[in-house]
Amino acid sequence: MSTYSELIDRAAAIIAEHNGAIGEGGKQIDFEAFKTGLARMGGTTEEALKLVSWEDLQALSLPTLIAKRVAVIFRQEGDGSAARTARRITPMNRTEVTVDELVAAFDPRQPSNLAAQEMKVRSGDRPCVVFDRDGGVHRKLTAQCLQELVAGDPPRLTIEVGGKPSKVYKVGELPDETVDEHPLRRGTQLRRDGTDDLGIHWTGLKLDVRQLLHIAVHETGELRVNGNDGVHDVFERASKDGAMSALRTRYPQASIRFDELETAGNLPTLKIAKSGAQSGGRPNNPFGGSGNRVV
Repeated sequence: MSTYSELIDRAAAIIAEHNGAIGEGGKQIDFEAFKTGLARMGGTTEEALKLVSWEDLQALSLPTLIAKRVAVIFRQEGDGSAARTARRITPMNRTEVTVDELVAAFDPRQPSNLAAQEMKVRSGDRPCVVFDRDGGVHRKLTAQCLQELVAGDPPRLTIEVGGKPSKVYKVGELPDETVDEHPLRRGTQLRRDGTDDLGIHWTGLKLDVRQLLHIAVHETGELRVNGNDGVHDVFERASKDGAMSALRTRYPQASIRFDELETAGNLPTLKIAKSGAQSGGRPNNPFGGSGNRVV
């Protein structure tokens, strides 16, 4: 990892090389003016320089190819001597593009695009995609993992990201994202605002109340819900003051089971993986573990 001053010195060397090549008769780049302009746009730290694009540098009066070389330096991706613009990937050239070009064009949420398809082929459908802590693709590590597979190395299952082990995914896979589960409809996710397809705001209820309802439906079978009106009726009862006490009295076997699971630390989390959940509405299989239909 280069220091800020080293990055600036390397940019200065590229500019000096260019000025020497074109001679005094050509348009010389004023390095001091360039450096001042860079500072004015906020390029005063290593992290800031990583965000500078070649278009930003071109706006500071660097010729296009010099700007691209310096941008590569600032991103700390090489020495800038062979900077390239990634080719547009087409059915005709997909097998010819480099690993870096594939990864640059890769969108993890569009697994059917050409870059993803070619990455899937070259990886042999083995793990090669790495995500940042914020959920974006870590392109440098993804390219590294894919290149290792192409070279015949065994696949990595984990890799260090930000000082912590992180899972390596296959093309088409996304990091696990959990969502709230409907307390009455096993396997059905609530919307991000906590509502279901009827507009009922289930996450407005206390978690222990939702857990007790879930147990009463899916474990003890004491609670049977009939149609949309039944769902509304359950929610209204669960929304009242003192609902937990009243529900314990109404569903005694569920109350006992709740306490057993709580003691064992095994209460239902009412969280499910988004990728495997039914979206918002009714589940394809509306039956709970007790065989009671929840509709």
